[in-house]
Amino acid sequence: MPPDGADTGWTATLPESFACPMLEVERPESCGDEFAWWSAVRGWAVAPGGHPLGDARAQLCVHTADKRFVCLRPEEANAEGVYTIEPADEFRCIEKAAMRVLSPRSGRATIYCAIDLEQGPTVTIPDPAVLPKLTPAVELPPEGDPEVWREVVFDDGLVVDWKPSLFYSGGAGSYAEVAARRIPTDAIGLCGEAPTFDGLYAFYPEATVDAPGFGLSIPNVDEYPAGAKVELFVLGSIDCRLHNGTTVPEATWAKFGEATVSEDGAAIVADEGSGLPCLTWLAYRSKE
Repeated sequence: MPPDGADTGWTATLPESFACPMLEVERPESCGDEFAWWSAVRGWAVAPGGHPLGDARAQLCVHTADKRFVCLRPEEANAEGVYTIEPADEFRCIEKAAMRVLSPRSGRATIYCAIDLEQGPTVTIPDPAVLPKLTPAVELPPEGDPEVWREVVFDDGLVVDWKPSLFYSGGAGSYAEVAARRIPTDAIGLCGEAPTFDGLYAFYPEATVDAPGFGLSIPNVDEYPAGAKVELFVLGSIDCRLHNGTTVPEATWAKFGEATVSEDGAAIVADEGSGLPCLTWLAYRSKE
């Protein structure tokens, strides 16, 4: 597989298999007009630069008309990175939906994007899900006692105060595989509110973090003044909850705390009680 390209400045071309016929199931009268009815959903996954990710998996998460929430079984992409999901009839009448796209055990970020409900019964997502490769920590103390706090440092100076016992990835990755990378806010493939923030980081593996969460020290590349207040946000994922118990819906950004720029202006340091609650995507912006 070729190396990843840049996060920006490229254009992806739809694969030929994206145009293949899709299953179309007639909408029943029981699914009211206020809901979407989907027979099949198709999208595609690439790495930065545009090469397809044939090992990608796509998982449709839906809120159904009868108030159920379910994330369907992940479907494999083909060699061109194209995936097609055909929900069972009981999950086709939809109130809200998001797509989760991942590349298992690859060190790539998992992507969550909300899906426009206006389409149907067949839904196509022409913009690719772009899964950036992340950078392993440059300082990763031995796991040792999982109850001991330690500093995990990444290549751009991001520091995460980490206690292994608070970290649960569901088997998707381990402490030894921890990776993160700053992603430009104008990167190809970002969706929802992501481009509106001042800064973004993606983490691997995707995981939940028990209270009080992980402390953060973020390099102040935005040159906020010393003492400035900064808001911190996390991207909702499967089972992402704030430490007050609030569930963060998939593909939704939620504020989880605030930070303050250090006296020397070098770092944005999370305030007490503002620990990172999930390892997915972190965003921040000036509070002003």
